[in-house]
Amino acid sequence: MIIKAMEENKMSRQPDNAWQQNNIVSGATEQVIPVIHEQVVIRKEVVETGKVHIRKTVTKEDVKINLPIINESYDIERVPVKQATLDAPPPPVRYEGDVMIIPVVKEITVVQKKYEVTEELRITRKLTETPLIQEITLLKENVHVERTGNHAQE
Repeated sequence: MIIKAMEENKMSRQPDNAWQQNNIVSGATEQVIPVIHEQVVIRKEVVETGKVHIRKTVTKEDVKINLPIINESYDIERVPVKQATLDAPPPPVRYEGDVMIIPVVKEITVVQKKYEVTEELRITRKLTETPLIQEITLLKENVHVERTGNHAQE
């Protein structure tokens, strides 16, 4: 590339002899000053300086984890109630905190129909947590990088 540019410089420094001879014949005293114009051509190329080998391995690891199991159960308590007979329909289901109270009624045959609460069912919700240790397998990836060539020292 440098040699080519120098050759172009040599060629452009040489004056045009035909132009110089025309000026001498016409009697002009003009001096010829050569104009130099250089050009550069830049290229790039890919050069392999080394290689990289990547190796990935998968290992298994057994781990014990705690998985709590939640069980839901109910305690049912029968509470006898002695209440006067009701002329209205039975009372609705009600809640007292975590306890659901369901009135149990019976019909009493009278000339007219009346309701009497004989007992209440008290249902209490209980949650229990039981630890469960279970062994599971987790996968783990390892990556190894090996360089070869000029950059292997890095």
